[in-house]
Amino acid sequence: MMTFWILGAAGLISLAVVVAQVAQYRHERTLKKWDSLLSPGSRFAIKSLEGEVQTDAAMVDDGLHGAKQAREKQNLAEAVQLLELSSEAVARATPSRLRRLKAMAVLIRMASALAPVRPLRVRDYRLRELIAVVGVAAALHQVVISALERFLLRLYVLGVGFRLTWRVMTRAHNRIVDAPAVSRSWHDYERAIEDWKTLDREHLETFKALTRSLEAEPRE
Repeated sequence: MMTFWILGAAGLISLAVVVAQVAQYRHERTLKKWDSLLSPGSRFAIKSLEGEVQTDAAMVDDGLHGAKQAREKQNLAEAVQLLELSSEAVARATPSRLRRLKAMAVLIRMASALAPVRPLRVRDYRLRELIAVVGVAAALHQVVISALERFLLRLYVLGVGFRLTWRVMTRAHNRIVDAPAVSRSWHDYERAIEDWKTLDREHLETFKALTRSLEAEPRE
């Protein structure tokens, strides 16, 4: 009997994996069709934002990596200084992300058709607070009917996520400045940074979806 249940569970897991892969394939195939609608100007705008996201992530990573190396060498003063570089990169980038999300919430209502967006994935995040928010949003994504509501939900969750990770990162940063030898503060800071970068990549994907939507021809 136990073997029967194990085999049944294994079968359900395999089926779930296959369904997820098929859904991902269909999503990617649909996006390729939408990409064909983009003008050279829109492609340039996307490439520019991609470069901005990659550059900011590199600055954040370089500062944090250097700080961790200095800390391992017990050079705590240098570790804090290098951590400031990472923190400053996020501090400069976050307001522009929030402004862009707000602008997208206005512009998406002007689109004649909406490119598909998937919900954020719980497995991509490390902060418990953010995991809870993303989990609720993923459930709501299945409940709301219109594509516009799903798009606006995604924008809202990204905004909440950026503010949440920034708050956790700032608290951890302040604790590190006060007590740079405490490991937990570094761990909290690193988790917040990883989640911030994931949100930033999702914000880029949302911008791509908005651009596709604004360039789509009206459906007859």
